[in-house]
Amino acid sequence: MRPQLPAIGLGTAAIALVPEMDARATLDHALDRGIRYFDTAPLYGGGQAEIRLGQMLPLGTAGCRCIDQMRL
Repeated sequence: MRPQLPAIGLGTAAIALVPEMDARATLDHALDRGIRYFDTAPLYGGGQAEIRLGQMLPLGTAGCRCIDQMRL
C-alpha cells in the first residue's frame, strides 16, 4: 500500500539559501496553514535544506511527510 500524500506541499530548496530567520518563518507559515508535506534533496544547498528542516520541524508534528530525492 502506497502512502497518501497531500496535494499541496512545500519545496525546501529556498530554505537552504535564505537567512535562518526567513527559513524558520517560511516553515512556520506553512505549518500554520496545514502544510505537512515537505520535499527536499541533498542537492538543495549541499544538504543544508535537510539540516534546517530537521532542526526546525517540531518533533511529533502530526502527519508530516518529508520526501527526499536521491540519485541512484
